[in-house]
Amino acid sequence: QQWQQAIHCLDAMCRSEIGPHVITDNAGLNALERGKQWQMAMEKLWQLGPSTAAGIITYTTAIGACERGSKWDAALFLLTRLRYSGLELSGERSTAESAGTDLMMYNAVISSCEMGQQWQSVLHIFAHMHASRISADLINYIAAIGA
Repeated sequence: QQWQQAIHCLDAMCRSEIGPHVITDNAGLNALERGKQWQMAMEKLWQLGPSTAAGIITYTTAIGACERGSKWDAALFLLTRLRYSGLELSGERSTAESAGTDLMMYNAVISSCEMGQQWQSVLHIFAHMHASRISADLINYIAAIGA
């Protein structure tokens, strides 16, 4: 499994003089996402702690692992944790790059809710997006209709 090799490499790097870095942490989470290892992705996120180094991209990647693992409840939990982490969503930052990252995150949460047929949760997510001044895109609406 490629994800296992990636995590082994990441662990070796963390034990070396190089040490951990947000970029390598995100790469490790991405490997776990591709391997549908949502539980390990959540463990890795907890290891990072509540620092701002565990930013929107880190949460988005962990949420993507939950989506691929069909764990809508874990994806919603991470979204809730992100809301209370103090990190700003694109409604507050308003750059094209950050807006795209936030949409990717919301797409993953909505998609996981769609797979779990959690339409009420999708409606709550849309309300939060609106309150955060984040505009839904076509993918959000398609997943919402599917839920």
